[in-house]
Amino acid sequence: MTRIAQVDDHGSAVAWCPSKSHPDVIALGAKDSGGVGFDDYGGELELYDLNICSPESGTPRPRPVGSVKTTSRFASIGWSAGAAGPVADRFRYGLLAGGMIDGSVCVWDPRAIMSGGVGGGKDGGGGGGG
Repeated sequence: MTRIAQVDDHGSAVAWCPSKSHPDVIALGAKDSGGVGFDDYGGELELYDLNICSPESGTPRPRPVGSVKTTSRFASIGWSAGAAGPVADRFRYGLLAGGMIDGSVCVWDPRAIMSGGVGGGKDGGGGGGG
């Protein structure tokens, strides 16, 4: 089996973007403190474009497209498809839900994370914890 792309130094929960407009984007939710550098309990939600669908030749190079700090690390992560109806435009990239190791469930707007906005979360600044 041939490796297509790789993001190094991450012990993360992974979810793939279901949006047809961003088929190369993945979400990585930190499961351990390795490489996060936030603190002993917090983590980070990072979005990467793997560039595997681009017409460029050679080996694709993943690039970060957004991130938010979290007050807890991830146990699991899921990425829903885009919404329908009156909120379809607002959540066109779907929603990210993280099951955190502190027992909370946090929800983020990936479009806001990619554009540099806060993106949601339990505490309004990235989610997780008290």
